[in-house]
Amino acid sequence: MARVARLDGTGVLHHVVVRGIERRAIFHDDFDRSEFVSRVAKQLIEGGGSCLAWSLMTNHVHLVLRTGIRPLSNMMRRLNGGYARAFNLRHERCGYLFQDRFRSYLVEDDAYLRVLIRYVHLNPLRAQMVDSLEALGRYPWSGYAELMGDAGTRLLAKHEVLAHFGSTPGEARRALAAWMRTAASSTSDEDQVALESSRSTAGTEDDGPALNDRIRWEPSGVLEPTVSELRANRLREAGWTLDVLIDWACRRLDADPVAVRAGRRTLRESRARAVVAILATRDLRLQLERVARATGVTSAGAFRASERGARYAADCGIQLDESGPP
Repeated sequence: MARVARLDGTGVLHHVVVRGIERRAIFHDDFDRSEFVSRVAKQLIEGGGSCLAWSLMTNHVHLVLRTGIRPLSNMMRRLNGGYARAFNLRHERCGYLFQDRFRSYLVEDDAYLRVLIRYVHLNPLRAQMVDSLEALGRYPWSGYAELMGDAGTRLLAKHEVLAHFGSTPGEARRALAAWMRTAASSTSDEDQVALESSRSTAGTEDDGPALNDRIRWEPSGVLEPTVSELRANRLREAGWTLDVLIDWACRRLDADPVAVRAGRRTLRESRARAVVAILATRDLRLQLERVARATGVTSAGAFRASERGARYAADCGIQLDESGPP
């Protein structure tokens, strides 16, 4: 069967799994693990991506990555190729280290993402590499310790991850720890069952997801919606749509909505587009690609605009009213 193309783009979330060939170990000691983590960090910095969850096992790796300007395949080729060469040189071996291509699964749903964060970070405990959730909170080769504030790897986009579990870091850590504890005390891995079920219904092939493999699983009673999701729901119910937001931002900033939608880059239109990008993605929880199409720019352009938009919105006191558009 021919390989299918991976669906990718700036800002897209992927659950990436890398396995050793013939299930062999890809890490022999902490030096190897540190080498791999350093290379992940280097690729994220160079490509403008981010990591939302990770864990290193003996013969495989889990990464939850948001791509930046560098495509996922390009990033993983550099990461795996560079690490394999360094590993072979250090351990005086030759030949393939990894099993075929890496696997990747698209993640577009916040509820699914939260389950995935828990599943990935519980892997070392499930495999008895640590003996308790408290020990996992100190384990240096998983992102959970970083989230709990006890690790110095700084690989995660920590604030973004914690925002899915609470409105403040302290609240988020307590909610995440309690939710992790619920799964850790269970004799069955419900998270893995849910993840695999979602993938199978999407028709995922062994070599990677098909173009329409978009994970949209909604867990029942797993975790309450975050504060940001509740606010987004209230704003949408009050009548805030992307089109309404564009027109409203243009009025506030004296910009031409036609020019904003056409991608024109004059000062006023660029500022209005930036404010739209941050309010649409942060407050209305809309996909970056949708905002990019509506404002006549690329996904990378919309991402950069959103970074500027946060400053513009704060400086001008611009925020969405939950009572609805004026």
